[in-house]
Amino acid sequence: MKVRPWSLLILAWLHFLGPIGNILLSSLIQHVSPFKYFSALVASESLLGLVEDFALIPLAGWAIYSCRKWSYPVFLGVAAVTVFSNVRQWSQSPEIFPVSLLFVTVVLDAILVGYFLIPEVRRTYFDPKVRWWDNQTRYAVRFAVGVDYEEAGTPKHFTGKVHDLSEGGVFVSIDAEVPVSATVCLFFKEEVPPITVSGTIVYRRNSGVAGYGIKFLHTPESAKIFRLWVKRLEKAKTAKTMQVDLKNDFQRWVIRLVTTGKGLVPELEQNVAAKRNNPSN
Repeated sequence: MKVRPWSLLILAWLHFLGPIGNILLSSLIQHVSPFKYFSALVASESLLGLVEDFALIPLAGWAIYSCRKWSYPVFLGVAAVTVFSNVRQWSQSPEIFPVSLLFVTVVLDAILVGYFLIPEVRRTYFDPKVRWWDNQTRYAVRFAVGVDYEEAGTPKHFTGKVHDLSEGGVFVSIDAEVPVSATVCLFFKEEVPPITVSGTIVYRRNSGVAGYGIKFLHTPESAKIFRLWVKRLEKAKTAKTMQVDLKNDFQRWVIRLVTTGKGLVPELEQNVAAKRNNPSN
């Protein structure tokens, strides 16, 4: 598992918690308890108003978190509706909150929209190749696998060892030289019946456990077989690879942000190479 950019995660959670923050702030301004303010709001607001108050901002949070093409227009649309709603509400009842607070909220919304217009942030939503956290779960396994490879018209057969497996790919150590981008045929004999699937070598690793990352070239049948296989591994609580300690990762992100100013904008290029080096994509 890899972590989404912390900047996007924080913004998403701030939006998820937005309705609670609005209730607390509004109750403070009007000098009533949060519960009393909430009760009065529910009693006086229309259904559309309640949707605006409690659903739109969390919807924007879900859009931010999802990082998909549809997320971008949804977020911008919610931001526009929110600004319009705040201005309309203040113009109708200026006594509800001071104009200075309206100004601050509009400026914050403008800054947030500007952040999502930054090319690196926008690319996160429109280019799936840079979403390094979308890699499929990889399970730590150890078993032999047969590898067939044809070199200059000459078929060759090797026996390799699988070190991790996902629905989309596998990492195999082979005592042989095979070029990156070569197509191989893998034989998983430990399964009953044995499984055969083709794959493309997407990278070679020489440090640590040396071997090759292979991305499967699935047929509909093989995709179904490996999906069921991975479900069995998950049910058996097989150890996963590439796990992240969220607390330590967040601490490192904060320290790096404070000391270097980096991390506020997703750093895409250095993670694109890591995503390419994951055969489970």
